[in-house]
Amino acid sequence: MLGIYTWSVLITGIFFTSFGLFAYLKNKKELSNKLFGLMSLFFAIWNYAWFALLFSKQDANIAIFWSRLLNLGATVIPIIYLHWILTVLNLNKKKKYLLYIGYLITSLFVLFS
Repeated sequence: MLGIYTWSVLITGIFFTSFGLFAYLKNKKELSNKLFGLMSLFFAIWNYAWFALLFSKQDANIAIFWSRLLNLGATVIPIIYLHWILTVLNLNKKKKYLLYIGYLITSLFVLFS
C-alpha cells in the first residue's frame, strides 16, 4: 500500500510539470520563461524518478536506473536555477563567465553520475 508521502511526491511532480508548461506557454520567446520551464522540468524529472524509486525497491537494476535519473535531476537544477535568477535580475550577460563555468562543472557531474 502506498503512503501519503509516496503520493505527495507524485503530486509534486505533476505540479512542477504544470507550472513549467504554464510559464513556458505564457511567453515562449522570453528567456526567463524558458529557463523556468526547464527548471520545472528537471524538478519534475527528479520527483517522478523519486516516485518510481519508491516502487522499485525489490529490483536492483531498475532501482539503479531511477536513482541515476534522480541524480541527473538533482545535478542540473542548481545551474538552471542560477541561470534563471541571473536572467530575472538582468545579470546574465555580465555574469556569462560564471554561467559557462557552472555549466561546464554541471556537465562533468552529469557525465560521472
